[in-house]
Formats: sequence, structure tokens, C-alpha cells
Amino acid sequence: KKAGVANKKEAAPNKAGKPAKKTKKASKKGPTKKYTAATADKHQLYQLSVQDPESEVDWITKLYTIAYGRVAVTLREDFCGTAFLAAYWLKTSQYRRAIGIDLDLPTLEWGKKHVLADLDEPGNRLQLLHQNVLEPVATKSHI
Repeated sequence: KKAGVANKKEAAPNKAGKPAKKTKKASKKGPTKKYTAATADKHQLYQLSVQDPESEVDWITKLYTIAYGRVAVTLREDFCGTAFLAAYWLKTSQYRRAIGIDLDLPTLEWGKKHVLADLDEPGNRLQLLHQNVLEPVATKSHI
């Protein structure tokens, strides 16, 4: 036996004297994506574990309508990161616009590639700004 494998069971040899091949058990659930430290994407994991844009947009829309008696059109997302919320905001109505602001340029670029590419948004309704959220922005927003 090799060092460090003392408790490992070896497969019984077949009739030809060769070790038997191990067979994989069939999964009842079907194929699943396995996340490991080497393969996981931190932005995708953040979206899956922390963000829920569907319920956030629903809640924001209801609250704004109750408070102001009209529908919100423009959303400003401070610390937008991948602009996941802003992108969903645009998907809910062709009349909506969004402004996303973040300091982290690599995260903004990831969002453009992975989130905004699905929108086919040429930049008419979404403005992404690489700046501090405390700096003034010319465009006003409802939310």
C-alpha cells in the first residue's frame, strides 16, 4: 500500500487478474453544476445567494405607487456591481430607465458581459457610471 492511503479499499481483481473498474452511480436528480473554489465565479455566486431582483422590483414598484400615486420609471442603483437589479428593472417595462453607479470597474465590466449582454441594450435606457456614489449625477431618478 502507498503511504497516506491506509484505509482506502481496493477493488477486487476481475477474471483476467486486472483491478475491476469503478462504476459511477447514476444520479436521480440529473446533472448538477458543482461549485468549487477553483471553478466558482464570485459575481454569479453573489447573484444567486444575495440578490432577488424580481421581489425587489415588485416591492419598490408597489411602495412607490402607494407613496406617490404614480409608477416609477427611473431607478438609480448605487453600488450596482454587476447591475443585476438595474437590468431586471429594464426588463419589466420598455419605458423604464436605470442608472448604475459603482467604483469597481472589473465588476462593472463583468456585468456588461454577463448581465447586460442578454438585454440587447445599446445604452439608451441604462447608464453605467464608474464613480463614487457620493459624486453628483446629472440625471434625476424616481428611485
